[in-house]
Amino acid sequence: QDYDVVVMNPPYGGTTNTAKHYIRITYPYTKNDIYAIFYERALHLTNTNRGYVGALTSRTFLQLPTFESLRKNVFLEYGLPTTVIDLGFGILDDAIVETIAGIFSSGKGLEQINSFLPIFISLHNSNGAKEAIFQTIINNKLEHPTVYKVSLKELTSLPRSVFAYWTSSTIIKAFKHLPCLSPITATAKTGLQTDDDERFTRMFWEIPYDALNKKWIPFAKGGDYSKYYSDTYLVVNWENNGEAIKQAAIAKWKSSSKIVRNENLYFKKGITYPATTVKGFNARYLPENAIFGLKGPGIFPSKDDTLWEMLGFLNSSLAQLFFYVLTPSRSYDVTALGLIPYPTCANQLKKEISTNASKSYSLKATWDTGNEICTRFDKPWLLKIAEECGSTNFDLLTALDMLEHQEAETDARLQQLQHEIDKAVYDLYNISAADRVLIERELGTRPPELVWPQMEGKSKTEKRKEHVRRLFSFFLLNLLKNDPDGLIPLFSGTGEPTVIEHLRNTLEERFGIAALALEDAAVQVLGRQLESWLEREYSKWHQQLYKRRPIVWHLASERGTFAILLYYHKLSADTLPKLRSSYVRRKIDTLETALRRATERQERELVLELETQTDDLRVFDERLEQVINTGYSPMIDDGVKQNILPLQEAGLLRHKVV
Repeated sequence: QDYDVVVMNPPYGGTTNTAKHYIRITYPYTKNDIYAIFYERALHLTNTNRGYVGALTSRTFLQLPTFESLRKNVFLEYGLPTTVIDLGFGILDDAIVETIAGIFSSGKGLEQINSFLPIFISLHNSNGAKEAIFQTIINNKLEHPTVYKVSLKELTSLPRSVFAYWTSSTIIKAFKHLPCLSPITATAKTGLQTDDDERFTRMFWEIPYDALNKKWIPFAKGGDYSKYYSDTYLVVNWENNGEAIKQAAIAKWKSSSKIVRNENLYFKKGITYPATTVKGFNARYLPENAIFGLKGPGIFPSKDDTLWEMLGFLNSSLAQLFFYVLTPSRSYDVTALGLIPYPTCANQLKKEISTNASKSYSLKATWDTGNEICTRFDKPWLLKIAEECGSTNFDLLTALDMLEHQEAETDARLQQLQHEIDKAVYDLYNISAADRVLIERELGTRPPELVWPQMEGKSKTEKRKEHVRRLFSFFLLNLLKNDPDGLIPLFSGTGEPTVIEHLRNTLEERFGIAALALEDAAVQVLGRQLESWLEREYSKWHQQLYKRRPIVWHLASERGTFAILLYYHKLSADTLPKLRSSYVRRKIDTLETALRRATERQERELVLELETQTDDLRVFDERLEQVINTGYSPMIDDGVKQNILPLQEAGLLRHKVV
């Protein structure tokens, strides 16, 4: 029986194993999702002359490549859309799914497509105003900026038959007439997937200094949002041409090519980007000494001299619109990237894009030389200012003001460069002013270009604190590096100078008479005394900065009687025995001596306090001994996690790390 109307709100997602075989055979075009099958079945149930299907479903079928067969072989063959309302989130109660309400005409397909002008209404970015906007649309008889009367014939010119209804005719012509980015003007490929990152990857600061670019190679594996430049702080074990990774892959998959993809492109300069990101597509320069990954694909221009222009284009608003046409998801696969239209002709606009992209990269890379966890780090930002002004005349608060101005000035310059790149790209594609407005509206607010993206959204006060933390962290790291054992106690009683004593000596040597004023100003900025910051806040901040792979370890007894900083790169099998004999035992001796004197003087309260401290330290000593007795023999090459876990499990750390 044929029906005039079928209305549905079908389920979505996968199905049972029992039903999969039947579905694959019966519904080959829509087998990937239950709701797609319902569309196909509903259209078969309706009258082919005057039937309609009304549905409330997920909006994923508009663009996702997995629904290409639904669009091409079902809707465009015998179920053309007549009216579609793109609703977005907030429709199905608490369900976190973007929805669409659509009416599809049964029996109408490609033969009617030339004269078919369906109506699409875009409410998916309207948040809580959907009802009000929809009522306005009705009152205005469909005359509204969110209403699109679309030629389906034009839409079929788009790759994958996507229903990108908001796309202007200029954009459609670009897809139709310009060559694709890959493989004509560039090669876009996925790269290495280790299959065991914990074993085969590290942060660069975890590995032995002499192993970088030898056994351990920079590994571009996505990362945080950052256009043009992002430091490659991850490294991957590529010793003997990736022998260990390949052997593991062969053991698991019978072939290394399953995870070692496109090896011929490793160590070539190009462009990379995070394959998954919620903030939008963002491409950055890929240095030639690196390996790119599955989650950080590589793009390699056919001509080296087009790299910067291509990088600028890929970070433009128009490129983001092209991506948005091809995929609604937050994942940017190399297939979609390759489908982007890109003009091959060289002209002045491309030179402008190239120059500005290179400038953006340089501004960010230069700033990052003050970033402690960057491979190009030389000294913290405040110390750069101090050297410019003269250390003995250094005024911390003035320097912080200068850095605030420098950051704001650089941000403004980056944003101006991005504006110029966007304009040049629009001009390159002959995008009209009206279309530019539509594109910017469709894209919504995009993340601003910032020179210090790690501090995005932080207050000026927090940024000033961070600068001060970085300054003291630099001095602390140098103290620990230069200490023969890589051990410096936080408290007195061991017979060795404490961290604060070392730090004050360093400040005096570096800043002379300005050292005292510097510390006073730092206390003002940090909101606590330097000793208190070192004991209570430094290690937690350091752990966070170093992405829970710290190179300064804060060991402490349970009640805080004893605390010491340990430098990871000085760690060896002798470190813990040295810690016991030269620091812990001395502190115990100091406490026991004080306890005897207090007992002789019958100072009851002090006796109780010293007994508590002594017991606390003895427990710490016993825990140290237990770890030593297990045969603890750290290897720096194994990384921070592997080496620090025994200490954490024994209760020797001030804060949990992993």
